[in-house]
Amino acid sequence: MFYNYCNGMGKRKQKKIYEPFDLRIEGLHEDGQGLGVRNNRNVLVWGALPGELVRVMPRKKRKGFLLAELVEVREPSPHRRSPIEEHYLS
Repeated sequence: MFYNYCNGMGKRKQKKIYEPFDLRIEGLHEDGQGLGVRNNRNVLVWGALPGELVRVMPRKKRKGFLLAELVEVREPSPHRRSPIEEHYLS
């Protein structure tokens, strides 16, 4: 009996296209990421501070949470400071 092992091998998963959205950061995760909630799912964002309204782009969907990239800070936190050194994040 011959089995077709190649069946489905050429098919690739299509990448999901995510849209950016606004998010209010409510706290900090233990790793230092900003933590917000959208549709009953935790969203983790690097570079966001509690109390900020940010625009984020989702990157990875995990069980129980979503990893997102910071696109823009719409309303900065009063705790946000400009960097002292010129070479910061360059």
